[in-house]
This record gives sequence, C-alpha cells and structure tokens, in this order.
Amino acid sequence: MNFKKLLSLLLALVLVFGFAACSLDQQTVELAADVALALLEDGTVVACGNNLYGEGNVSGWRYIVAICAGTEFSAGLKMDGTVVATGRYTEGWDLSDWTDIIQLAAGDGYLVGVKADGSVVAVGEKAADPPGDQTYVSGLTNIAFVAAGHDHTVAVKREGLLMC
Repeated sequence: MNFKKLLSLLLALVLVFGFAACSLDQQTVELAADVALALLEDGTVVACGNNLYGEGNVSGWRYIVAICAGTEFSAGLKMDGTVVATGRYTEGWDLSDWTDIIQLAAGDGYLVGVKADGSVVAVGEKAADPPGDQTYVSGLTNIAFVAAGHDHTVAVKREGLLMC
C-alpha cells in the first residue's frame, strides 16, 4: 500500500475516532477531521485530505521536527524552534515571536506552544482577546507538554502535575 493511500485510510478512520497521532516506520502521522499529515525522515511534510482552507499546503515546509493538525489548519515545528502554520484561522497569526518552541498542540482554531523555558504561548480564535492575538498563557510555567482539544488545553508540568 503506498503512503498516500495509507494516509487516506487513516484520515477515514479519524473521522470516526477524532484526533489521533501515531508513528509508522519512523514517520510521524498526525490526523484531524479534515487533513492527514506525515512528517518524513528528511524533515519534509506530506498531506492529504480535504484542503478546503489550505491546511494541506505543506509542500514547502523544510527542517520540520514535529507536526500537529487542528481543525482546518496544520502547524509544524522547525528544527530552529520556530513555527510554520497554514490553513483556516492562520491568516493574521503572527508567529514571528514564537522562538525556542519545543512542543506544539493544535486545537479547534487555535495553536499552543511550549517554549524551552517552560512558558506557554497560544494563538487563534480561542486563545486570546481579541481573537487571533498571540498571548503568553499566564499561570502556566515550568511546563513540559501541552495537549489541545476543542475548547480546552491541558498542560503537564515538568514535575508531572497535570494542569487543566
């Protein structure tokens, strides 16, 4: 089975089960309701799916080390700690201050990033007021990992404490 067919099959499965991520032969696959992304060993990304809002426009992405797929958008973490994003909602997002990012999570119209110092940044229609503005998420420090859902984000502190 070729890789595009496999991605299409995984995308069909995610329509039933929701968001998912998995690893296939050292290739990371990220799935959302409308797009499937695969991070290849050479740091490039391939996509298949709906692409109605440009969420699959990843052919120019290089030096990517992590990917995430949100509702109608996709994001990638570059080797240098910066972030790229494409699709609905991302127009107007200013990611130029997103530096030293070590982990990303995509939700329903918003993106969350963990910085190397353990602080958290977010952008998108559910992340800030006014919608689309970048915000540093106050109260979240010493964070190791975040996960984003439809209307909420959870974080795990470096000492293991779960923050909801």
